[in-house]
Amino acid sequence: MIVALNKVDRYSEVDLGRVRERLAERVGEQIDIVPVQCGGVEEVTRIYHDGREETTLRERQPHVEELRRALQRYLDADPQVLDALRDTAVFVLAQQKLDCAVAEYRRGKADAIIQSYSRKAVFGALAAVSPGTDVLIQGYLGYNLLKELCALYEAPAREMDMQRFLDLAGNQIKRSLNLLLALVGNVFKAFPGMGTVVGGMIHAVVYGLIFESLGKAVARSLESRGDLVNGPTLRMFEDNLSEDLEARARRFAQLVWSGQKDADNAGTAVGERR
Repeated sequence: MIVALNKVDRYSEVDLGRVRERLAERVGEQIDIVPVQCGGVEEVTRIYHDGREETTLRERQPHVEELRRALQRYLDADPQVLDALRDTAVFVLAQQKLDCAVAEYRRGKADAIIQSYSRKAVFGALAAVSPGTDVLIQGYLGYNLLKELCALYEAPAREMDMQRFLDLAGNQIKRSLNLLLALVGNVFKAFPGMGTVVGGMIHAVVYGLIFESLGKAVARSLESRGDLVNGPTLRMFEDNLSEDLEARARRFAQLVWSGQKDADNAGTAVGERR
């Protein structure tokens, strides 16, 4: 028998020592008494770039190292038990390796899907032929991005739920849109030889940032929860939008600038042939 004393984070070192002594008196000193903390949740305060604060709950990592060491000592002292568990351990290890391989494959595939749709969003904005066309394009792309990620993680995805999530994400984007547009405009100023930047180019970069941030939030939610949970996913989306923002904006701006130059060169070549 091993006695595990849980919630040890609530005790000071002195109090913990006293509790362990009293337990030893009750159960006998030949029985190991080990302190553990079995995860749980803790309250944290998020401070956003605009000074806004939000209190949320997050999962806390368990601390069970002493319990693991105690169990290992028992196994080492009893070879028969170890032999009996060996076959089971092999199957457990194989399952863990398979789970890790599946998770790694899904992460790589999800990243490829996210980057593909981010590029499509960028070029969809550049190809918009009239006001409002870009919104229709992005709505179609956003729905299909969610659909592909849910299929990858084998998560249930109803059309109504996905549309509801996209509507909520759209409301969230409106609060950050002006800041994103201003930042992307400044990024374009750093490109040598760049003349007047048309609004479509700036919007294209912003769409790329939005799709990349949204896709990563959705993939993380599906991986950790097995489902698309609106509240936590939208919070991750907001965090992702501001993460490494300038470097990501430069990357998408370079993509837009290169695409625009290729289009201009193609147009010049057609004009010369005529």
